[in-house]
Amino acid sequence: MILSLLRFFAGTVRVEFDSYKSERLFNLLALKKINFWNIENRGEKIRITLTKKGFKMLPLLAETAGVKTSVVKKTGFPFFMQKIKKRAVLIAGVFFFIFTVYFMSGFIWSISVDGNETISSDEIIYALEQRGFKTGVMSGKFDYRTLCDEIRLDMPQLMWIAINVKGSKAEVSVRERVEMPEMVDISSPSDIVAAKDGIIIKSEIADGTILTPVESVVREGQLCVSGIIESETAGRRTVAARGRLFARTETKIISESPENVAKNEYTGREKTRRTLRLFDTELNLFFKSSIPYENYDKIASIKELCIGGNLYLPVAIKTERFLEYTPGLEPLGYEQQLHICRERRNELFAAKYPGAVIEEVFEDVKSENGKMILESTVVAVEDIAVRVPLDLQRLAPPPETE
Repeated sequence: MILSLLRFFAGTVRVEFDSYKSERLFNLLALKKINFWNIENRGEKIRITLTKKGFKMLPLLAETAGVKTSVVKKTGFPFFMQKIKKRAVLIAGVFFFIFTVYFMSGFIWSISVDGNETISSDEIIYALEQRGFKTGVMSGKFDYRTLCDEIRLDMPQLMWIAINVKGSKAEVSVRERVEMPEMVDISSPSDIVAAKDGIIIKSEIADGTILTPVESVVREGQLCVSGIIESETAGRRTVAARGRLFARTETKIISESPENVAKNEYTGREKTRRTLRLFDTELNLFFKSSIPYENYDKIASIKELCIGGNLYLPVAIKTERFLEYTPGLEPLGYEQQLHICRERRNELFAAKYPGAVIEEVFEDVKSENGKMILESTVVAVEDIAVRVPLDLQRLAPPPETE
């Protein structure tokens, strides 16, 4: 064990030579007191192992003995160090890369936002930048609980925000604030009138005197629930009328569809531009910035340099593809135009009367200069209750008759 360790640090060489002159070479090695071992007879060849020091004297002895030798293998610490010296630049580069990656992992190089619906990710990232949290800053310098509290103060539309740092990537999770329903002022007397014409099919009255029972036909602006309550025991009193009135209503909506829609035919020609982003600097990897096409679609993508899934580096490649197309028009058939008209009608109705449930639709299709015009009568059930201030004149006693 100790001998093997000593030979490893001294270095050993496995050599091969012709067996028919081996005796003379062995005598010369013994005469010079050069140790050799692990003798292997391979027919016409013989292999032995020498120390590195003994190997240095072998060429002269082999020449004297008339033997031609060849190296089979070199092992041991000295030869290992020689290999390292030859690859010093490569090894230094590996250590420098490892150090750079370790150093860069202490910074934020990528920020993503999820959970937002109406607020754009750019708005949230901008608010973070105003507080000093942006790409290129050290991740360990922030108190993230305090930072989240400050962002919620800056953006009251956010109900909740959390920042999770994984490697050099910051994942920002948010939840937007849900608007509270309008509070009903129950301190001011009020009535409920109809928002539009309809037939009452259901009423849910929390306070007030209902004047229009189920199946009553009401007109827009008609008083349906009075804020005046008459009682034999308590007499007359005023309240803030509250409740919902569901009525079957009819709404006329006009929607249109064009005769043709745009249809682009791609020619197969495209141009690609790449930009190298290093920290906050962008370097163009192309020479001509102009686009040789009059009509084109642009597709952009960004590939960030990432190691191990979460360790992002401040290097990215932005690729922009420009696809040439020939503009054209595609005529729409009857069913296609009708489908477009119905979709637009439903969108208009849902935007103007949210919460209404459509029961039936009557349609009248017309054509004008190639366009389709759809006149729809939408029968739906909706809440038509609208609160208005109480008419104080109704509180005045009736005039006395002579």
